[in-house]
Amino acid sequence: MVYNEVAEDEKQGKEGMNMNPVIVRNVRIGEGMPKICVPVVGRTRAEIREAAAYVELNRRMSGAGYIDMVDVEMFSGDDTVSALVRCAHACQVKVVGSNHDFQKTPAKEEIVARLRRMQELDADILKIAVMLRSKKDVLTLLAATEEMCSEYANRPVITMSMDGMGVISRLCGEAFGSAGGSRRAQACVYASACYSISRKRLFSFNFSCIFL
Repeated sequence: MVYNEVAEDEKQGKEGMNMNPVIVRNVRIGEGMPKICVPVVGRTRAEIREAAAYVELNRRMSGAGYIDMVDVEMFSGDDTVSALVRCAHACQVKVVGSNHDFQKTPAKEEIVARLRRMQELDADILKIAVMLRSKKDVLTLLAATEEMCSEYANRPVITMSMDGMGVISRLCGEAFGSAGGSRRAQACVYASACYSISRKRLFSFNFSCIFL
């Protein structure tokens, strides 16, 4: 049994959505299958938390000519964010505006407000990751994703719930408008299901996961 992820773009076709995809090296982020991005981060907490060092780190990366996108924490101060966005865009580097809430999943209205603020600050991709505290939190995130994508967003949005139960947000987020996903999360679920079936000896087969 072979699981084959189709690489060709799928039409969004979702009523009310009018997002412009972000194109990096002919990869259209915001259309078709979710894409994988590999981040570059500071080596120490000081590099990330100290505003001047944070700006300098990202400025050097943007100007080096080796990166396509830079991930900017959008709530590290408007002056800091504006400087980073201007610098990145001047270097033809796309900005992934991000926000991480490691404590909780905010209310739907707050999630939407944060994503809209990222858009106002001119991030090219809007990303938020929140901590799961209950199963209902996943529903809150997905509802916020759908509202943002159908009513406000004109660019790709990426949302995800952290922690084990949050994997469902990375598996089905695309159906609610999220442009990001984790193929590793998908592979783990598929592999786990196949292993469970084979252990129960319902039938015997070999399987492999092919990533395109």
